Amino acid sequence: MSEAVWNDIDDWFVTTFTASMGQVSSYATLKCQTVEATILRDLQDIARWTLPAIIADGEVVNRESITNVVCNNRYRKTMPYIIMGIVEGTREQVTVDAKILEKRIERTLRPLEISIAGANEGDNVTEKAYKLILGNSQISISPKPLSQNGSWYGIASFELIVYSETRTM
Repeated sequence: MSEAVWNDIDDWFVTTFTASMGQVSSYATLKCQTVEATILRDLQDIARWTLPAIIADGEVVNRESITNVVCNNRYRKTMPYIIMGIVEGTREQVTVDAKILEKRIERTLRPLEISIAGANEGDNVTEKAYKLILGNSQISISPKPLSQNGSWYGIASFELIVYSETRTM
Protein backbone atom coordinates (compact mmCIF):
# COMPACT_ATOMS: atom_id res chain seq x y z
CA MET A 1 0.00 0.00 0.00
CA SER A 2 1.44 3.34 -1.03
CA GLU A 3 0.61 6.85 0.02
CA ALA A 4 -1.61 7.27 -3.06
CA VAL A 5 -4.40 4.78 -3.76
CA TRP A 6 -4.14 5.90 -7.39
CA ASN A 7 -0.65 4.33 -7.58
CA ASP A 8 -1.98 1.18 -5.90
CA ILE A 9 -4.70 0.95 -8.54
CA ASP A 10 -2.06 1.26 -11.29
CA ASP A 11 -0.07 -1.54 -9.63
CA TRP A 12 -3.23 -3.66 -9.37
CA PHE A 13 -3.85 -3.31 -13.12
CA VAL A 14 -0.24 -4.25 -13.95
CA THR A 15 -0.35 -7.31 -11.66
CA THR A 16 -3.77 -8.40 -12.95
CA PHE A 17 -2.90 -8.08 -16.65
CA THR A 18 0.57 -9.60 -16.25
CA ALA A 19 -1.04 -12.72 -14.76
CA SER A 20 -3.97 -12.93 -17.17
CA MET A 21 -2.44 -11.79 -20.49
CA GLY A 22 1.32 -11.64 -19.95
CA GLN A 23 4.05 -14.14 -20.73
CA VAL A 24 2.90 -16.53 -17.98
CA SER A 25 -0.72 -16.53 -19.18
CA SER A 26 -2.40 -19.61 -20.61
CA TYR A 27 -2.84 -18.04 -24.05
CA ALA A 28 -0.85 -19.60 -26.89
CA THR A 29 -0.72 -16.38 -28.94
CA LEU A 30 -0.58 -12.63 -28.31
CA LYS A 31 1.08 -12.96 -24.90
CA CYS A 32 1.72 -9.39 -23.82
CA GLN A 33 5.43 -8.64 -23.50
CA THR A 34 4.91 -5.22 -21.93
CA VAL A 35 2.36 -4.47 -19.21
CA GLU A 36 2.64 -0.95 -17.86
CA ALA A 37 0.65 1.80 -16.14
CA THR A 38 1.50 5.03 -17.91
CA ILE A 39 -0.02 7.89 -19.86
CA LEU A 40 0.08 7.40 -23.63
CA ARG A 41 0.41 10.72 -25.41
CA ASP A 42 1.71 9.86 -28.86
CA LEU A 43 2.00 6.85 -31.16
CA GLN A 44 5.77 7.28 -31.02
CA ASP A 45 5.62 6.35 -27.30
CA ILE A 46 4.76 2.82 -28.45
CA ALA A 47 8.21 2.36 -30.01
CA ARG A 48 9.79 1.89 -26.56
CA TRP A 49 7.62 -1.14 -25.72
CA THR A 50 7.93 -4.74 -26.81
CA LEU A 51 4.60 -5.65 -28.39
CA PRO A 52 1.99 -6.94 -27.83
CA ALA A 53 1.45 -4.59 -24.88
CA ILE A 54 -1.20 -3.73 -22.32
CA ILE A 55 -1.21 -0.15 -21.07
CA ALA A 56 -3.34 1.13 -18.17
CA ASP A 57 -3.80 4.87 -18.74
CA GLY A 58 -5.40 6.74 -15.83
CA GLU A 59 -4.86 10.46 -15.81
CA VAL A 60 -7.94 12.12 -14.26
CA VAL A 61 -9.57 12.09 -10.83
CA ASN A 62 -13.05 13.55 -10.34
CA ARG A 63 -14.30 14.32 -6.81
CA GLU A 64 -17.86 14.51 -5.49
CA SER A 65 -18.70 15.55 -1.94
CA ILE A 66 -20.92 13.19 0.07
CA THR A 67 -22.82 14.45 3.13
CA ASN A 68 -23.11 12.01 5.99
CA VAL A 69 -23.97 12.35 9.69
CA VAL A 70 -21.14 10.04 10.82
CA CYS A 71 -18.36 11.34 8.57
CA ASN A 72 -17.95 15.09 8.29
CA ASN A 73 -15.48 15.04 5.42
CA ARG A 74 -16.38 12.39 2.89
CA TYR A 75 -16.10 12.35 -0.84
CA ARG A 76 -16.18 9.92 -3.70
CA LYS A 77 -13.58 9.84 -6.44
CA THR A 78 -14.11 8.49 -9.92
CA MET A 79 -10.99 7.63 -11.89
CA PRO A 80 -11.57 7.00 -15.58
CA TYR A 81 -9.05 4.60 -17.10
CA ILE A 82 -8.39 3.41 -20.60
CA ILE A 83 -6.86 -0.04 -20.85
CA MET A 84 -5.13 -0.40 -24.22
CA GLY A 85 -4.05 -3.57 -25.96
CA ILE A 86 -1.47 -2.69 -28.62
CA VAL A 87 -0.21 -4.87 -31.48
CA GLU A 88 1.91 -4.36 -34.58
CA GLY A 89 1.74 -5.98 -38.03
CA THR A 90 -0.05 -5.69 -41.33
CA ARG A 91 -3.21 -3.61 -41.52
CA GLU A 92 -5.36 -6.74 -41.72
CA GLN A 93 -3.57 -8.60 -38.92
CA VAL A 94 -3.63 -5.72 -36.40
CA THR A 95 -7.38 -5.35 -36.96
CA VAL A 96 -7.92 -9.01 -36.05
CA ASP A 97 -5.39 -9.05 -33.19
CA ALA A 98 -6.65 -5.82 -31.59
CA LYS A 99 -10.16 -7.30 -31.47
CA ILE A 100 -8.77 -10.42 -29.79
CA LEU A 101 -6.98 -8.28 -27.18
CA GLU A 102 -10.19 -6.30 -26.57
CA LYS A 103 -12.04 -9.52 -25.78
CA ARG A 104 -9.23 -10.72 -23.49
CA ILE A 105 -9.28 -7.40 -21.62
CA GLU A 106 -13.03 -7.80 -21.12
CA ARG A 107 -12.58 -11.42 -19.95
CA THR A 108 -9.98 -10.27 -17.46
CA LEU A 109 -11.98 -7.37 -16.01
CA ARG A 110 -15.58 -8.60 -16.20
CA PRO A 111 -15.53 -10.96 -13.22
CA LEU A 112 -13.25 -8.86 -11.02
CA GLU A 113 -14.02 -6.75 -8.02
CA ILE A 114 -11.55 -4.20 -6.76
CA SER A 115 -10.79 -3.55 -3.11
CA ILE A 116 -7.69 -1.50 -2.39
CA ALA A 117 -7.27 0.26 0.94
CA GLY A 118 -4.90 3.20 1.00
CA ALA A 119 -2.48 4.15 3.74
CA ASN A 120 -3.93 6.04 6.68
CA GLU A 121 -3.34 9.68 5.81
CA GLY A 122 -3.30 10.79 9.44
CA ASP A 123 -6.07 12.62 11.28
CA ASN A 124 -8.25 9.52 10.75
CA VAL A 125 -8.43 10.04 6.97
CA THR A 126 -8.73 6.85 4.91
CA GLU A 127 -9.29 6.03 1.26
CA LYS A 128 -10.47 2.83 -0.39
CA ALA A 129 -11.01 1.86 -4.03
CA TYR A 130 -14.15 -0.26 -4.05
CA LYS A 131 -15.83 -0.53 -7.46
CA LEU A 132 -14.89 -1.07 -11.11
CA ILE A 133 -17.41 -0.25 -13.86
CA LEU A 134 -16.72 -1.37 -17.43
CA GLY A 135 -17.48 1.03 -20.27
CA ASN A 136 -17.17 1.23 -24.03
CA SER A 137 -14.35 -0.08 -26.15
CA GLN A 138 -13.09 0.66 -29.63
CA ILE A 139 -10.48 -0.50 -32.12
CA SER A 140 -8.22 1.93 -33.94
CA ILE A 141 -5.44 1.30 -36.43
CA SER A 142 -2.69 3.62 -37.57
CA PRO A 143 0.39 3.36 -39.76
CA LYS A 144 3.51 2.97 -37.66
CA PRO A 145 5.31 6.35 -37.70
CA LEU A 146 8.30 6.42 -40.05
CA SER A 147 7.67 2.81 -41.09
CA GLN A 148 9.27 1.81 -44.37
CA ASN A 149 7.73 -1.64 -44.52
CA GLY A 150 4.03 -0.76 -44.24
CA SER A 151 3.74 -1.80 -40.61
CA TRP A 152 0.65 -0.76 -38.63
CA TYR A 153 -0.36 -0.44 -34.98
CA GLY A 154 -3.68 -1.82 -33.80
CA ILE A 155 -5.03 -0.48 -30.52
CA ALA A 156 -7.94 -1.87 -28.54
CA SER A 157 -9.08 0.86 -26.12
CA PHE A 158 -11.30 -0.26 -23.24
CA GLU A 159 -12.86 2.40 -21.00
CA LEU A 160 -13.65 1.81 -17.36
CA ILE A 161 -14.14 3.76 -14.15
CA VAL A 162 -12.67 2.99 -10.74
CA TYR A 163 -14.57 4.36 -7.75
CA SER A 164 -12.90 5.20 -4.46
CA GLU A 165 -14.03 6.93 -1.32
CA THR A 166 -12.12 9.10 1.11
CA ARG A 167 -13.48 9.77 4.58
CA THR A 168 -12.55 11.46 7.82
CA MET A 169 -13.83 9.69 10.90
